[in-house]
Amino acid sequence: MASEKIIIFFPAGGFGSTIEYCIRKFSKEFETIETQVLDDGSMHGFSKEAHLIWHNSFETLKTSTGKIFTPVYPNLNHTTVTDTILQLKLFDDNSKVIFVTLDNQQAVEKNEFFGFYKIPNKIMLQSKIENIRQWNSEYKTVFNMQRWELREYLSLTYEDFIPMMTGAHGLTEPSWLNINPQNLLDNFTETIKKIILYLNLTLDDEQGLQVFSKLWLSKQQYIINKHKIMQNIFEKTLQNENFTWESLDIVSEALLQYKFKQRGIMLQCFALNDFPTSTKSLIQCFDCAAKTIT
Repeated sequence: MASEKIIIFFPAGGFGSTIEYCIRKFSKEFETIETQVLDDGSMHGFSKEAHLIWHNSFETLKTSTGKIFTPVYPNLNHTTVTDTILQLKLFDDNSKVIFVTLDNQQAVEKNEFFGFYKIPNKIMLQSKIENIRQWNSEYKTVFNMQRWELREYLSLTYEDFIPMMTGAHGLTEPSWLNINPQNLLDNFTETIKKIILYLNLTLDDEQGLQVFSKLWLSKQQYIINKHKIMQNIFEKTLQNENFTWESLDIVSEALLQYKFKQRGIMLQCFALNDFPTSTKSLIQCFDCAAKTIT
């Protein structure tokens, strides 16, 4: 058994549970935890050994005799990513750190989808009640908001959240192993082997890893497709191409509103509880200048 502590430092939705499971399942030094890839694509069927989701819980890195720790950033204290990473560094004691980073906007966008579909009430957990009550003092959670309010609220949070997340990789340490969730989606087997090698562990059952890889990837595909649809809507709308789609989830809607705003195109969102389902109707919801898109 490796004597060093293993820290999987990841954003919620960034496959931290999957990485811990694979370390236990496919290295000789750890006992296997038997669980399933759930229908939603998650690996939440087992209890992570030390899942650190609050700022003060990082203290356990010094006091616990555990082996695998899975802190998340940003955590439920709503501290910034920078503060969360600095907190980890304060309590890190020469551990082996797998740092899962979102290096660009597309990576953050995809991670929003993975978090939304795999983590119940993730939107509620990441929302500050004082911000929600600015819309209506009677609101107690984001679920009290009208659809158009929630879409607008999320799109506004992305203005700070996305740059904050993409900047995290710049705070890494030379001894940490940096990976992107896309590494697992593009080449799951080799990424897990790279992690096991970094941890000075011994790969066990490579054939089983390949079988698991195919199963795991197949369960992620529906979420990958959700992101592709959102991106297609964005691009075809900018190109003024005829395109239709089924009703979208709130993350798709909010990201579209945010991405159009990045291009200087404002959505007339007040009372727009039913989001358009065609490029033609979507363009009609833009301000007057944007309706001349070519």
